[in-house]
Amino acid sequence: MNSRQLQVFVAVAEVGNFTKAARSLNIVQPAVSNTIKKLEEELQMSLFMRKDKSVSLTTEGKVLLKNARIILGQFKKAELEMVELRQMERGEVRLGVTNTLGMYYFPKVIEAFKQRHPNLNFSVQVFGMRKIEQLIEEDQLDMGVVMLENMPNNMTGRHFLTDEIVACASVLHPLAQHETITYKKFIREPLLVFTGGAVQRELIEKTCKAENIDSNVIFETNLIPLIKNLVSAGHGVTSFLRPVIEGDPRFKGISFNPPIIFDFAIAWKKSCHLSMANQAFVDFLIDYEKQKKNTNQ
Repeated sequence: MNSRQLQVFVAVAEVGNFTKAARSLNIVQPAVSNTIKKLEEELQMSLFMRKDKSVSLTTEGKVLLKNARIILGQFKKAELEMVELRQMERGEVRLGVTNTLGMYYFPKVIEAFKQRHPNLNFSVQVFGMRKIEQLIEEDQLDMGVVMLENMPNNMTGRHFLTDEIVACASVLHPLAQHETITYKKFIREPLLVFTGGAVQRELIEKTCKAENIDSNVIFETNLIPLIKNLVSAGHGVTSFLRPVIEGDPRFKGISFNPPIIFDFAIAWKKSCHLSMANQAFVDFLIDYEKQKKNTNQ
């Protein structure tokens, strides 16, 4: 039993005549008769009582008609929703972002995207990059932000942002007198850091292991405003993407020597086909960055 058989069945049931049903479906009458015959053979029951040139439903036919209308209604709804998706009238983007980018980068991007596609739904979740990679693998996120150079082999994506990690100190801190600092010297300072899973934290741990030294972590949290307040009060130093402190007179951003540059990508599983909503967001994100760069030049 398929949707075409049900469509023919409903047409015959509604007009009570094979010829009229064929006319309404724009097919020949023998095609209608054959379709009904095959349907009755498959179900092993009579669906119509035949009398002269008219037909009426049997008890079994009445039961099927009720269900056929529901099924065909669902088919129609599905077709309509697919058309709406193609026209970007509906759909959902499930995105994983890091704490920093979620606060200082994506709000403006998503606001601009929603202006272009107001009917699309958005689900944005904040995690460390390792957690984002895990949730994409488990199909709990459609896509997310990862480091371009460390993108897992089972993922693909597009580079969209390059930014610098800088040491951040209060303008009253002695380090504020410097324009650059080595990372080895930085990690010996009292550090206020993100908890595990953040790339800044992983960089600290990697450097400490390579240099065979202990880091001086005195406070850890994923709350950026709390870290900024503590740094501003002189309780220690931290590292941020430069945009986090740009324009804030309380802080001095100090470049590392050599510089630490992060390339961010929007990534998804290679084995998964991006929905039209997700593909539209990826395209928009890349175009957004291009336009921003052209404006700043």
